[in-house]
Amino acid sequence: MHDTDDTVVADEVAETTETPTPQTDMAVPPKTSAKQVDTRAEAHAIAELCLLAGQPQRTAEFLASGMSQAQVRTTLIEARAQQPEIQSHITTEASTHSQEANSLLMAATQKLTHKE
Repeated sequence: MHDTDDTVVADEVAETTETPTPQTDMAVPPKTSAKQVDTRAEAHAIAELCLLAGQPQRTAEFLASGMSQAQVRTTLIEARAQQPEIQSHITTEASTHSQEANSLLMAATQKLTHKE
């Protein structure tokens, strides 16, 4: 019976002293297929288009719908064309000359520089 115990102990020692085999699956990153690279590039291009159009919040919408880069570009251009045009005009009434003359700061500056 003593011999059996020694065999069991010897087997346990052998099991614990074995060198573990490295798992190569974890050490080497998985290879990326050409399709995955193309998909990532397309997603990146769509995100850039949305950012340039000022609508980065629409990136997820376009990616989820499976739209191509060309389709996204067309959609963003059409959306931009439908927005109202903002017109800014500076009129002569917007001038600050009359306000500056009455300004306390301007009066103090002129007094300090002796230009009254």
